[in-house]
Amino acid sequence: MTYRGGEPVDGEYMSSAWDGDDDGDGEVGPEEGLLYFPGGMRYDIRHKLGKVPRSFQIYLSFEREGARSGTLAQAAGNQAEVRCVDEESLIVVNGSCSEYWLLVVASAGEDGGGAEAPPAGEGAPGRCREESPSP
Repeated sequence: MTYRGGEPVDGEYMSSAWDGDDDGDGEVGPEEGLLYFPGGMRYDIRHKLGKVPRSFQIYLSFEREGARSGTLAQAAGNQAEVRCVDEESLIVVNGSCSEYWLLVVASAGEDGGGAEAPPAGEGAPGRCREESPSP
């Protein structure tokens, strides 16, 4: 599933707010909250940084509202497998059988600059989608 929500601020992207309240109105509306992340789910997170992130962190919660009604913890092992990172996307798969709520944080660095995209290869970050040749 492609996710286009969240916006970068000062070179850092967050898929949602820590507490799921993305618009800051004090409530987590139906279009807000952490991303539902059941076993086998695959997200193509469009981070909008315009460069390959220098760093990223994946957090999981058992609650849609994250830190508001529960806790957040960094993902480990196959809870959140990062399959690809490039200047547009961060592809994350829940390789476990458990159900979570997902929060992705990615940073292009203090100056807003990101890393150069390494050559695409098996298991290596690079181009996450093959571009089709122009006719």
